[in-house]
Amino acid sequence: MKKLNLESNRIEPAGIIAIAEALRKNTSLVELRLNQQIPFGNAAEEKLAETMELYNVTLERLVVTIKNGNSRVKINKCETRNREIGK
Repeated sequence: MKKLNLESNRIEPAGIIAIAEALRKNTSLVELRLNQQIPFGNAAEEKLAETMELYNVTLERLVVTIKNGNSRVKINKCETRNREIGK
């Protein structure tokens, strides 16, 4: 599976954290759509950013609304890095 769309599934912050944990082991998913969820909060946003930064080198596109500026910048940088790696 290369793309996964989980938009509008009302995933709560604990679910987002679980998805972030699963992304640590991801080796095939290149696009994940998580828009239109219950607001994540900082902990879930930071966990997504940390996972992207430290563990995931395959996810090239993470479609999600991130309110924490730091986390958004990290995720954007990692998406760019992963696209370069995927070339």
